[in-house]
Amino acid sequence: MQMQISECSIKGPIQKSCESNCTKTWTAYENCSGRVEKLVDDEKANCLGQFLEHIQCIDKCVAPKLFAQLK
Repeated sequence: MQMQISECSIKGPIQKSCESNCTKTWTAYENCSGRVEKLVDDEKANCLGQFLEHIQCIDKCVAPKLFAQLK
C-alpha cells in the first residue's frame, strides 16, 4: 500500500522557505500594524492591504514549487 502525500504536508515547508523572500511585505505589514494600534479612535483603520500583499508574495513563491512536486 503506497502512502499518499497531502498538499498540506508539502506546502508547509515550502511556505516557510518562501517567507525569507517576502520580508519587505512583512515589514510593511508590521509597520502598518504599529500605526493602527495607535489609532484607537479610528475603527476603520486596518492593514488588510499590506497583509494581502504579504500573502500574495508568499503564494507567488510557493505556487511553482508546490505544483512541480504535485505533478
